[in-house]
Amino acid sequence: MNILIKYKIAFFLLLVATLNSGYAQTYKYKVKWDIKRSSGSSEISFYLNSGSSYPYDGTYANAISTTSSNSFSYTLNNSSISILDGVVVSNSPLRLTQSVRESSGVFTQRSGSYITNPESGYWQNNFAFPLSNNSVSLNSPFEFYYLYTLKDLNNYDVSKTELQACKTFNLSVGNVGEGGNMTFALEYFHSGTGVWKELLPYARRYAYAVPIQLSQISGLQLDQNFQLRARYSPTGSRANDYSDILTYKFIPCPPAIIGEPLPNSPICYNSDTGKIIMYFDNDLALTEYFSMTLTPIDSNGVELSPYNKTVVESEFINRTIVWDNLRAGNYKLKYQTFKTGNPTPSSVVEKNNIVIVEKQPLTFEIFKTDPQCNNQNGTIIIVASGGTEPYYYTIDSGSEVKLTPDTKTVNISGGTHNIRIRDENNCIDLDANASL
Repeated sequence: MNILIKYKIAFFLLLVATLNSGYAQTYKYKVKWDIKRSSGSSEISFYLNSGSSYPYDGTYANAISTTSSNSFSYTLNNSSISILDGVVVSNSPLRLTQSVRESSGVFTQRSGSYITNPESGYWQNNFAFPLSNNSVSLNSPFEFYYLYTLKDLNNYDVSKTELQACKTFNLSVGNVGEGGNMTFALEYFHSGTGVWKELLPYARRYAYAVPIQLSQISGLQLDQNFQLRARYSPTGSRANDYSDILTYKFIPCPPAIIGEPLPNSPICYNSDTGKIIMYFDNDLALTEYFSMTLTPIDSNGVELSPYNKTVVESEFINRTIVWDNLRAGNYKLKYQTFKTGNPTPSSVVEKNNIVIVEKQPLTFEIFKTDPQCNNQNGTIIIVASGGTEPYYYTIDSGSEVKLTPDTKTVNISGGTHNIRIRDENNCIDLDANASL
């Protein structure tokens, strides 16, 4: 019994330690500067400061290394040129502050526009200002950025790792301020290389959308996983100078529809003779086939039972697919291609709001004039609309006559007659009373 109690206590302590470690917060900043004092006699200092109010009197951070106490500083001294280029890691948010140390040993801090917020990005291409009769100039662009993870920047999710090989993928490396530029390298890894290689060299470039294509990554095959990471220093020798790692793969692209699907109205009103025609930009590969789903959507936006179609290479004539026997209405199309023996299908293509417009129904009216005397003929006037012109009429079992302005007035004997009207597509008036 005592052994069991001791075991429970040990497990509880382990659980508490695990939970506490999960709440640790780390702040990472990309820092790059090459600054020298160009005039004056006071000592100019730039601090990465964790203080929360002015004057900033919190602990300091060094861009090269950290200590367990998180107490360190970096100072640019009289007329010397010092270079910082790397990542600062802190357990509290940092600000960049500036100051001068007067001959008396007193520091004067600057509270103007060159002080950053804890997580803001700030840079200045042409950096010079007076500070207690000193001037600080910049040899290369100055950077101070809070580093968001690549996972956060790209809304990364393990269910969204497939990239279309026919499209450019835009990777976000930094959420930066003015100008959108940051200094970094981009590296990749896949089983074909076995090592991390540079995709883009260390340089200053637009960081929010870095275009990447399959052809840029040497030796990468379709359906093969590869990894991407950013390097924030020239050499990457320090572990903190790397971003988190994202895993992707490029998958095949299906033939693309040229323009938009072309809906055709039904031949007759309220019939299933409508169609959707699709023209594509490329042929199917050998053993490749389309898997297509067409979903009707009712007037309330509710999806109805879908229709499915498979189109193999021999049926893909002139790069055209016709989906026929459709009623008027709103449709959503989704398709991708599969290849025999390949477990990974192509990317999915969706086309929404494909509207097949209902055909105007064929209708007709008959205006009659009774005979004035017994055994005389009367007249009728036939007026048709809707459907597809020209129209044709038949009286009783007589010959069919094309309805024109010259034939719409017909002499007819007294009595009861059956009259039938059709249009060019053999559509008829479903509601008309054909007896006269």
